[in-house]
Amino acid sequence: MIPNSRILRSEVIPAPNDIAGHLLIDEGIPVLELERLMYVNDRPLFYDTAHYSLIRFPDLEKKIARDESTYKILLEDYHTEIVSNDKIIDVIGATKNYAEFLECDIGANLFRRLKIAFDANDQPVHLSTFMCETNMVNLTVLGQNRSCQIIGMTYFEVLKNVFKLAVITHERIAEATPLMK
Repeated sequence: MIPNSRILRSEVIPAPNDIAGHLLIDEGIPVLELERLMYVNDRPLFYDTAHYSLIRFPDLEKKIARDESTYKILLEDYHTEIVSNDKIIDVIGATKNYAEFLECDIGANLFRRLKIAFDANDQPVHLSTFMCETNMVNLTVLGQNRSCQIIGMTYFEVLKNVFKLAVITHERIAEATPLMK
């Protein structure tokens, strides 16, 4: 397996309300929006859109390079190490744009992972929305006791809700598929 990535877009934008809320910054603060495709053996596997506060990381947009790790830049240039993250994972149907990026069918099941990464002071470093086809990866849940304690559910309640979400999402995709063609 040969992994690589391609930057599709790197743009400074004013932080919309939802992104500002996750990054604990004011709406309108400049953020770097970084859109990438990650490949394995020249096949697109992941589509990712990440947001970084440019107040916290000035000139980050000038330091991003095709082959260099963003986390490495954060560590070396800004002395910021990612030590934890929160993730929300759901399943969505591939839109026309996602299908083109990931070379899959419109309506194909995609894992959508929203991740907020934190530093050692528990401050948000970046927000990432990541997409990949569900049949291309295995989803493994680790640390189930800690995760379940945080949200106040047993492990089996969490699993039941995840499967319920997958079934509902699948039903919505089936209903929407004729409209997408």
